[in-house]
Amino acid sequence: MKNIIGIFAHPDDVEIWCGGLILNELNIGSRITVFYLYENKKERIEEELRNAKKLGIDVFFVENCTKLIYEKIIELKPDYIITHWENDTNYEHRIVFKKVLEMIPDIVINKHINFKLFSCESSNLSGKEKSMIFNADTYIDISSVFEDKIDLIKAYKSQAPDYWIDMIKCQNKLSGRRTGVLYAEGYKQITVLGVIKCAKKVLN
Repeated sequence: MKNIIGIFAHPDDVEIWCGGLILNELNIGSRITVFYLYENKKERIEEELRNAKKLGIDVFFVENCTKLIYEKIIELKPDYIITHWENDTNYEHRIVFKKVLEMIPDIVINKHINFKLFSCESSNLSGKEKSMIFNADTYIDISSVFEDKIDLIKAYKSQAPDYWIDMIKCQNKLSGRRTGVLYAEGYKQITVLGVIKCAKKVLN
């Protein structure tokens, strides 16, 4: 059982980029807390809240303010923090990564809280420049929960879910082939202030 915090830009980012990991962890009793820095439209927020209630996770909309996130990290002492990739094609995703990184020195050095920080996959595994490719060093087998992940994405009727589902099916299947499972999500561990990189492996 783990304590996991997700810090993302928009409602549906969690389901698309790390929904399989979240479902796996909920199945073993882990606690999940998610923060969104950009709320977007009311309908999108309502869709997220329905998913959160269904899953039993805590969700906070912080309107681009990191104060509550900082306080919750100190309170919850997470095992993992998951956020966007620093070179994501989406500008707001990159801003979220930057804000997360800015919080870490004080949390680790002055508050003595240690955790593993991971970036999740990006659209088409490509970055803001064509030469940038997301190279995962950690893979999560999500084969047993993949259809449930798809159902969570479908809940976002306001966000053209068929487009995202087609993308994520290809992406998760590709990661699965790389690691010898049917479907997998790829993550990249960010080494910050003594956080040790884990070996490349499939995590069950």
